Amino acid sequence: MAITSSFVYVLSTLSSIGTTFGSSMLEPVISISAETERSGASINNRSADAVRMGRGQLAVITAVLAAVLLTAPLLTDDVSAESVTIYGYVSDISNEEGNTPIQGVEVTLLDSTYNVLATSSTDENGRFTFTYEDTDNASFLEFSYSGYTIRTVPSTSMSLTDNNIVQFSIAQLTPDEEGNYALSGNGYSAYAIGMAATTGVLYGYVQGTDGGDPFYVEGAVVTAVSDPGRSYSTTTNSDGYFEMTVDYGTYTLTVSCSGFQTSESVTAYTGTPTFVTLDENTSGFLWNLDTPHTMMLFGLILVGVVVLLTFILIRKSRMPDSEIVVVDDMPEESVDVDDRIEHP
Repeated sequence: MAITSSFVYVLSTLSSIGTTFGSSMLEPVISISAETERSGASINNRSADAVRMGRGQLAVITAVLAAVLLTAPLLTDDVSAESVTIYGYVSDISNEEGNTPIQGVEVTLLDSTYNVLATSSTDENGRFTFTYEDTDNASFLEFSYSGYTIRTVPSTSMSLTDNNIVQFSIAQLTPDEEGNYALSGNGYSAYAIGMAATTGVLYGYVQGTDGGDPFYVEGAVVTAVSDPGRSYSTTTNSDGYFEMTVDYGTYTLTVSCSGFQTSESVTAYTGTPTFVTLDENTSGFLWNLDTPHTMMLFGLILVGVVVLLTFILIRKSRMPDSEIVVVDDMPEESVDVDDRIEHP
């Protein structure tokens, strides 16, 4: 550590200074003792000179010590850590109309072993910021927002892992004017960190028309089928409104209702309203049914009549008390009186 190295450096320097100047300060005292034996008269003068010399050397030691304390951190081998500031933007890409910033996304900064270093959240512009020491070995960012998951990240600075965790690197990034590193574009940019809803809502309105002003259709059956083939269904309310909670994605929508022609397939997107207009049947024969449904109804009626007659005949033939009545519907022959007279 830098403090330990500085302390050792100061101690070694003071030891060297003490050895050098300590010997120098003792020399006048030793000289005074020797001279005392030869001449007692000059002791006071030499003592005064020794004191003055000692004060001068003490001043030198003090100055050197101050210089050592000031330069010790610069002369040690340990280099202090530097601060790094990164920032980025999170955008909602669920809306087909364009990206929009997401506020309130919880972002967690992790080191290379997934230990938490700091946490933050996005502001109204979808921006998050972290400042950390370059020795922290920050390597990952984890994003959390209810009902959403990470779908896209800028390839120049991030790579997507699982569980909404992305790995980032600033090695190929150029710092901005303030020396900070932008991991993505702004919240409206295609280069933002894109999150999309794991579930979405299909909603819209069904209207009918008979050649005049359109009107809302109540009770229309709305069926939505996803690309993988999963199906959802609901009916419209009195305002012609329908709504379904579905998996996020694109759907094929069809609408049917009695008295109206079935709609053509419509492409619908979660989070985007869908409007469908039904045409009233003008070729209905019975109960406002169209031709195919009318023929189907007549067919069902015919099958029902045949089944009923067959059942009656079979039941009657198996009754034990039933009598077989033979009806002679042949007309009686009239016999002429003359035909009964035998002629010789």
